[in-house]
Amino acid sequence: MRIKFVEVSNFRKLKSTHIDFDKKTTIFVGANSSGKTSAMVALRNFLLSPNRLVLRDITIANWTKSEARGFLFSYEKPFGAKPLSDQDRKNAAEGADTGVDRTRRLLCVTCTRAAKSLALVAYTENPDM
Repeated sequence: MRIKFVEVSNFRKLKSTHIDFDKKTTIFVGANSSGKTSAMVALRNFLLSPNRLVLRDITIANWTKSEARGFLFSYEKPFGAKPLSDQDRKNAAEGADTGVDRTRRLLCVTCTRAAKSLALVAYTENPDM
C-alpha cells in the first residue's frame, strides 16, 4: 500500500493542509513554527495510534473563548463537588462529549505520561465538600 497524500485539519499548527507524498522520499522544509513537526506528529498518530488525540493537538483558533481560558474542564464535577450543568446533562443524554468526559481524559493523559512522579492538586469553590 502506498499513501499518496494526506489531508490534515485542525491539528496543532495545521488548520487545513494537503500533503502530497513522493514515491520515494518526502521532505518537509519550512520556517520555524510553520507546521513541519505538526505534520509529522499527525501522520505518526494516524498510523501508529489513531485514538491518541489530546486537547493540545486541536488548533487553538477553533476553541471557544471559554475553552481557551481553561473552562473546558471542571475538576469539581467528576468528584461531586459541583453538579452537572444543563449542557452536560443534555450532552450525556445525546451520547455527546461532556465536561466530565473531557476532564477524565485529561486526567488519564496526565497520569499516564508522568515519568517518575505525579502530584494532582484540585481546587474547589466548595471547601466544605
